[in-house]
Amino acid sequence: MAYSAWIRHQGQDILSFSPELFFAADEEKVRVRPMKGTMSRGRTNAEDAARQEELRSDPKNQSENVMIVDLLRNDLGRLLYGDAQGKQGKTQGRVQPRSLFDVEIYESLLQMTSTIDGVFAQQDPSAAGTSPLSFKQLIEALFPCGSITGAPKIRTMEIIRELEQQPRGVYCGAIGYTGPKQSCFNVPIRTLELNKGQGKMGIGSGIVTDSVAEAEWEECLLKSHFLTKSKADFQLIETLLWQLEKGYFLLKYHMERLQDSARYFHFCYDPEEVRGCLEETAAELSVDVKNKERTGQWRVRLLLHRDGRLEISSVPLPEPDVADSVSEEPAQVIFSQEQVDARDPHRFHKTTRRELYTREFQRATEQGCYDILFTNTAEEITEGAITNIFLRLQKNERLLTPPAGCGLLAGTYRRMLLEQGKAVEQVLRMGDLLKAEELYVANSVRGLVPVRLRREQAE
Repeated sequence: MAYSAWIRHQGQDILSFSPELFFAADEEKVRVRPMKGTMSRGRTNAEDAARQEELRSDPKNQSENVMIVDLLRNDLGRLLYGDAQGKQGKTQGRVQPRSLFDVEIYESLLQMTSTIDGVFAQQDPSAAGTSPLSFKQLIEALFPCGSITGAPKIRTMEIIRELEQQPRGVYCGAIGYTGPKQSCFNVPIRTLELNKGQGKMGIGSGIVTDSVAEAEWEECLLKSHFLTKSKADFQLIETLLWQLEKGYFLLKYHMERLQDSARYFHFCYDPEEVRGCLEETAAELSVDVKNKERTGQWRVRLLLHRDGRLEISSVPLPEPDVADSVSEEPAQVIFSQEQVDARDPHRFHKTTRRELYTREFQRATEQGCYDILFTNTAEEITEGAITNIFLRLQKNERLLTPPAGCGLLAGTYRRMLLEQGKAVEQVLRMGDLLKAEELYVANSVRGLVPVRLRREQAE
């Protein structure tokens, strides 16, 4: 997090995971970046982009943001020009808004910020390299941050003092450092105070006249998700087909999907390193195939860790399982009794957090089935544990496949069929599957495989 801090003092620990800059000052300017406007993340980068625009253009969030921007512009003005009595801010300069309504993406939410600079006038050359304003002047003019108090600042602070039963502690104060040349302080939101095995953390939202209590409560819960939601480690997965004569099948699609998921989950990702590791693996497999006269096609599994580390493993595949093969006898599939939650972002990205799919797939294979299929809580068909689903209602028609929005991984083979015009998206339910002329499952390693629903579920 950009403005994190850890303080250990007299047996107490303060852990601040703040994304909000209070102020940063150097010899040229004072910059403030108030944060006002919150929205939950989407399930994909595309949904995030749409929500960014929704938050940026939302009238309520805009008005709250502008209110705080005006307040901080006033604070900076008093700092640079002096207040009505001329007691503050003898250093002249100008207040300059840099940007409005910038929406930043964090792990669990979107936040809207605006940036305002107080630019100092040309100073005496003998004072070059130092800030024209002292730390005392900065704090007296700016503290506490207007994004916390609201406006008008003094009166809202009085109301807070009347309503709240105890001091907030470090929450909503300021944590940072100061020196001769520069100062930088955060607003300690998302900040824990730990003492003797116990901890506390403040969470809040900005209340205005048209606020809805339930919505403000939900916003508080959303802001706490960075702490309260499970932090179990996971990796991103790509499973590729490598063939001696053709190389990696659909490599471009796999690389693009991995990059997309890395961006969504804030993983370190170096495409050149990934490509280099895959090329090394291919070279090793080529030697192994030629020296040992083994099968010319392998399943290669790539794991990307959050810090960018890569793991690659491979297993040989029997010759009949080429990417465009079609089995003569349809394999059997069954439906799981477990339903998936289409709101879960992990449904849209290939990760190691797939305990449900692993467990249900094992159950299916123990019953002699090729794969196990899932529906979401709206009874819409989604995907198999290791495949995407396709069906044809009538012969010679295009294949139908569930939209990704139903809660499924957009497989690379699926993408190929859609781009080739051989398949189209359509919401599918059990009734569609039961009356289909043809049913298939597919992934980039196995290709398009004809299947049939086990008899007891088809009846």
